[in-house]
Amino acid sequence: MISNRIVLFVILLCLSFSLVNAQKTTGSLSGTLVDTSRIDTSSGLSQATVSLVDAKDTTKVLRTLSDNQGKFSFHGLAPDVYMLRVSYLGYQPINKFIGITQVKPNIDLGNVNMEQIYNDNGTVIINASVPASLKGDTTSYSAASYGTKPNATVEDLLGKLPGVEVDKNGVITAQGEQVTRVFVDGKRFFGNDPKLAIENLPKDIVEKIEIFDGKSDQSELSGFDDGITIKTINIVTKPSRKFGWFGRSALGAGNDEATLKDPLYTLNARVFHFDGDVKMGLVGEMNNVNVQGFTRADQNNQNGLTKTGSGNAFFGNTWNGKKAKTDFSVDYHYNNTNVKLLQNSIRQNFYSDSALNNNNLGLDTSNTLTQNHSINLNLDTKFDSTDELRIRPSISFNSSNKSTQSSTEIDSLSGGESIPKNITYADRTNHNSGHNINVSATYAHSFAKKGRRITLDMQYSNGESSNGGNNYSRMQFFGIAPDDVTNQRNETDGNNNSLSSTLTYTEPIAQNQQLELQYNNSFSTYTSNRKTFDFDSSTNDYSIPNIELTNDFKNNFSSNNAVIGYRYNNGIINFNLSGGVKFGKKEGNNLSKDYTIVDNYTNLYPTARLTYNISRTKKLIFRYEGRTNQPAIAQLQPIVDSSNVLNITSGNPNLKQNFNNHFQFRYNDVNNSGKKFFFVFLDANFIHNNIVNSITHLENGGQSTMPVNLDGSYNLHGSLDYGLPLMSPKSNFDFKTDVRNNRSASLIDSSMNFTYNTALSESIRWSTSMDKLFDINVAITPAYNIATYGDISDDDNLNYYSQSTSFDGTWYAASGWEITSSFDYTFYNGNAPGQNVSIPLWNAGIIKHLFKDNAGEISISVHDILNENKGVNFQRSENYSQQTMTNILKRYALISFTYNLHKFGVKRSKDALKDWKKRYENDKESEDEGS
Repeated sequence: MISNRIVLFVILLCLSFSLVNAQKTTGSLSGTLVDTSRIDTSSGLSQATVSLVDAKDTTKVLRTLSDNQGKFSFHGLAPDVYMLRVSYLGYQPINKFIGITQVKPNIDLGNVNMEQIYNDNGTVIINASVPASLKGDTTSYSAASYGTKPNATVEDLLGKLPGVEVDKNGVITAQGEQVTRVFVDGKRFFGNDPKLAIENLPKDIVEKIEIFDGKSDQSELSGFDDGITIKTINIVTKPSRKFGWFGRSALGAGNDEATLKDPLYTLNARVFHFDGDVKMGLVGEMNNVNVQGFTRADQNNQNGLTKTGSGNAFFGNTWNGKKAKTDFSVDYHYNNTNVKLLQNSIRQNFYSDSALNNNNLGLDTSNTLTQNHSINLNLDTKFDSTDELRIRPSISFNSSNKSTQSSTEIDSLSGGESIPKNITYADRTNHNSGHNINVSATYAHSFAKKGRRITLDMQYSNGESSNGGNNYSRMQFFGIAPDDVTNQRNETDGNNNSLSSTLTYTEPIAQNQQLELQYNNSFSTYTSNRKTFDFDSSTNDYSIPNIELTNDFKNNFSSNNAVIGYRYNNGIINFNLSGGVKFGKKEGNNLSKDYTIVDNYTNLYPTARLTYNISRTKKLIFRYEGRTNQPAIAQLQPIVDSSNVLNITSGNPNLKQNFNNHFQFRYNDVNNSGKKFFFVFLDANFIHNNIVNSITHLENGGQSTMPVNLDGSYNLHGSLDYGLPLMSPKSNFDFKTDVRNNRSASLIDSSMNFTYNTALSESIRWSTSMDKLFDINVAITPAYNIATYGDISDDDNLNYYSQSTSFDGTWYAASGWEITSSFDYTFYNGNAPGQNVSIPLWNAGIIKHLFKDNAGEISISVHDILNENKGVNFQRSENYSQQTMTNILKRYALISFTYNLHKFGVKRSKDALKDWKKRYENDKESEDEGS
């Protein structure tokens, strides 16, 4: 018994020594990156990014750069399983599992061969990924090939990609077109607001960015082009980031020089949870520093002083049954904005007789409170391999209240002098509310014969609106007419309903060829009831009906459309051609005036699309579609609105629909090795019976406007984008040439006139990023704008030159300090005297990272250091040229605290764990076989 105890004691003592020794054991990993296809193989690949990821906790990452000989090394490694990742521009990235063990703690990989992208021969440990590639209609960018600053967002990443631009309002332009939809892992994310996704998702969850032309559900399920395309970005997440919690929350406070009594504040919170197919997100913000993490309806005018509150929630999941698969998502949005706006405008109006030209000088002060709620649902069920149903309902509620005080002076231009004609003082209030409901449902059934399919698509919408307000104005005329006072209240209720159903049948008629038969029926009703009352001083109320400004109107539209289409697709050429005939009827009923207008019409409905896959890297796309557009109900109302005697408007019940011939051409060339990107985009619209304005000069200096149909209008847009990565220093150049030209027809004092607007711009962008050192972005955009007003003006001051130069830099150190600075300089030249402005905008900040894994940040930032920020806007249209200056938030400072949540891999599904284990075991077997 004693001997057994002694033996047991000795065994335990040996095990304890082994465990202590094991805890002290650390390993290392080293290697040399080479390209054996080079003539000189003695020199390795320098400045390659090498990462070592803990396979159990992927938030733990070690990074280094290969030296001038291509060597890299990691030391002090605990026994564990790691993934080695190597990325180098122009080469296939490497993803390799490495096991550091007690038996073999130090591993030298020797020469690690990096293969150029155009080589297809890889090994089992190579994950073929390229900086950019072209597959079908999709351009794909590898996120690892584009460095960004720490804690960067998807927006920062997009700004680095060739052919992609993100402006200061978060509007994305990709390959010449505006992006209006963002997916995550191929599924809808936070509805249809791209800004919500790109500004809140971190870059480090992204594996690649895909850009493509999204289609309608009807087009996707039938396989035929219906003329509807939606420029879409799909964010593909890393496998290691599909499970976990992440987010970023910040709290800041400060002051600006103008409102020291009203402290500035910013609060935002965002948290996301991904668990495979389950995705959840909450995003909220409150601030008074003119920042909105969502797309505002007035996207083109975000000046003024704005207080914002918003909340957004998202949930999405996929359920897999024995046969059925269902994708479901729901998102809710709320936003509240309060905008205080002070606006000065200088407007020059042109008429057929130059002696009637005048200047319009305006000063407006307004306060607008807006609230919006919206809910979107998406349900996509594949019952089996033959049947699929997609249902997408949405509902939104909106309300706003606006009060405006303004003064407007009109000066006649005579002999080069400006002579005052009248001045108007106005006080207006307006409130409106309403809702919109939209339901889309598409069902598709595939028959046993491949290519034979039937699709039914239903679209329903309903909208109601109610708005009203008071209008008080006093107009003083200088010797032309007696003063005029208007004091009115108006109320308008509107309602619209529309229902459209489309039945499509496709039949294969030969190899790679299909025939499409389609029938569509649609019906819509629009009603508007406007009541106007004049102020009665005897009752001190708005109780006198104004018959002239009161109107009750109802419009009905109905149509039947039959289409036959042909499709040919052999993998290289994809050709769609369809033609249809549309029979329509418009009926307008003026209930207050007791008369009816009926109009029948017949239109052709052509569509053509050609996609030519020239090679794996080159693609040519041509599209054409002819479509009709109905006039808006406000344009059809036969009512004269003279509530503002300087701006009288009237509807035209005889308006016809217009017909738009739309042509589009695109050429994409994405070099296999990622060494160049070349995109060409051409877009043209020629509009028959375009709905434009007939403008008549009034004796009091104002004008009267009525919509009419005229031919001769067109819009042309062309862009050419060339991206060129540089090897030393590792960076990216992007050159973009953009040309826009449009001609708009109008009637000026009953004379036909054409207004031409041309905008020429060149954008040069350069960006570079170095791990643990810096991130720099530089852009220069000169532009020249030309406006020609036909016979009504030859003023050279209508042309102007502008240039925008921007610099954005971030420097960071291993000690956790970070310095940021941005400088934007914009100037305008060539305008009339006094209208040329320059805006130097300099922001800077210092950040200290805190806590484990730099989860916390404390920062001090100063915005508009030079106190030169200005809100400037130029507009050229029809018969006027205008410059607008608005108030804007100027110099202010903020101190902020930010917390970054990164908890990935803490909870994996059984399938995910099995996948990781299988990949590690396969890699280990490959190593054993090699040894």
